[in-house]
Amino acid sequence: METNSPYPPRWCDRPRNQKSAQELHPKSSKPMKPHKPTPQASRAKQEAARRHARKRTLGVLYTVLAVEIVMAIFTSPVFAVKQVTVSGLEGLTAHERATIEKQITLAPQTNFLTVGTGRLQKQLLAYMELKQTEVSRQLPNIIAVTVTPRTLFACVSLRKGEAEFHHYEVDAQGFPIRLTAQPTPRLPHLVSAQNVTPIAGKPLNDLALTQTLALLKSADSGLMSRIEKIVIAPQGNLCLNMSDG
Repeated sequence: METNSPYPPRWCDRPRNQKSAQELHPKSSKPMKPHKPTPQASRAKQEAARRHARKRTLGVLYTVLAVEIVMAIFTSPVFAVKQVTVSGLEGLTAHERATIEKQITLAPQTNFLTVGTGRLQKQLLAYMELKQTEVSRQLPNIIAVTVTPRTLFACVSLRKGEAEFHHYEVDAQGFPIRLTAQPTPRLPHLVSAQNVTPIAGKPLNDLALTQTLALLKSADSGLMSRIEKIVIAPQGNLCLNMSDG
């Protein structure tokens, strides 16, 4: 490139890696002064801060009030259980009635809303003599219990050991109701040689027994009155003993 040219240098003649003076020394800009808020903006900001603080205070107060109301409901004697009623105990023995009444007895000042009706209903179903139970709340402050006892149909003697038998009263489906010291009079008597363990709320796990009970259920009343005992052999054979000899 000629340095003694009478013409001014062109932009394309400048080396690519050489920057212009304007690029090397840009004009310095003076910093801008911060904007001063107006009185109206300051008042609006303060009012917004006051509203936020007021809402936060009201929220805390409402929360405390709600907690106080809930505690009053669950601790006030006004909401305590005043009475527990039970119906359907007819047909049960005096001991069974007393046991069930004791089971549904609640502690003094028990809150009406905290009574576990489902838990109490499940506890009552653990008794063999009960077929159905229902526990509900009734206003004002009453816990109502309704039980349905199982209906006696027969007495089953189950072998325990070589010569020992345990006697159970059962319903028509073979659900055990109660253990008795002796076979119950005026009920069909079934004797099983099978080793069966009765479980509350479940029928006897013996096919021959359940089939025999089904046959007795379909028999006419005249035949039922003359049946004295039915013995079920280990092989499943039935031996029928009639009261007329």
